[in-house]
Amino acid sequence: MKTIKATTSKLILFCSISILFFSCTDNLTRDKAKEIIIKDYQRKYEGTAVDGCMKELIQIKKSYTMPLTDEVKKMLDCLTSEGMITISEEYHNQSWTCPYSWTEAKVNLTEKTKVYRYIRENEYNYDFEICELIFGKITGIKIQEQSKTAEVNYTLKRGLCNSCYYEKSLSKTIAKSVTMSLYDDGWRINK
Repeated sequence: MKTIKATTSKLILFCSISILFFSCTDNLTRDKAKEIIIKDYQRKYEGTAVDGCMKELIQIKKSYTMPLTDEVKKMLDCLTSEGMITISEEYHNQSWTCPYSWTEAKVNLTEKTKVYRYIRENEYNYDFEICELIFGKITGIKIQEQSKTAEVNYTLKRGLCNSCYYEKSLSKTIAKSVTMSLYDDGWRINK
């Protein structure tokens, strides 16, 4: 009889601990959501997020076909005036493979940009830092129990901006949203 009571007590204790453990892992708090968002940002942008402070990157093509749109011209003029880039124009004649002539604006980074900015590049684009982003706050979490997903709304605040163009044209607060799913090991951001 004592053995049955001891076994029953242990079973009840084990079930209680299991329920408590699993209910805690299912619970998505604001702090947990913030931690997941910052870790995801660090993974995507190679460790540019430190203590909730992240870097906002801009992507600039290595070349543009002329004539430039007003928006692109404004951006490139500003970055050129700051000494961040130089632009060289290259004229392409009509040929048997291309029935028209065009002018190409090639963008080159200066040493100033290479020293002071976080730079990533691929075959077609440059990515470099324009603003410091500071995690604002989680503004809401909407959990869908049946699908085990959550929509998380949050804000980022722009800190120091490195470019005159972006200083004037960007708002100070950015509203963002991510969808997360609950896995056996916890919450993850959907890709």
